[in-house]
Amino acid sequence: AEYQVFGRPYDLQVLSAANDLWLNVLHLHGAHGMFHLVSDYPMHVFNWHDRESRPGLAEGLRRIKGAACAGVDRDVLHLDDPTLALEQARDAFEQTDGRRWILGAGCVILVTTPSGNIHKLRALAEDLRPEA
Repeated sequence: AEYQVFGRPYDLQVLSAANDLWLNVLHLHGAHGMFHLVSDYPMHVFNWHDRESRPGLAEGLRRIKGAACAGVDRDVLHLDDPTLALEQARDAFEQTDGRRWILGAGCVILVTTPSGNIHKLRALAEDLRPEA
């Protein structure tokens, strides 16, 4: 209830001022991002910890108008072996049918992320991309 009074009106005021920008991305941080309070925000892209919190990717995509940028857990992305990250990316593709979806981590990619993981995920994204 407090957020509805002290947060949402100011969020919407800022978003209204930024409406003409070509790309607005909202990041909900952490396991308790209160997705339900912002899913109707006028955003082009929503990013949240879909592997750590609710809703999952498929459900979240149904609740937003923009695209989802998610699919790989940030902790998995930092592992030395990209196998699980690739599995999560394939699962995210299946959840979204590759539509309105940008392959990404639920949170920031750190400097310690093995670059091989990023390269392998990029190659997978290229393979999953539909023919134009």
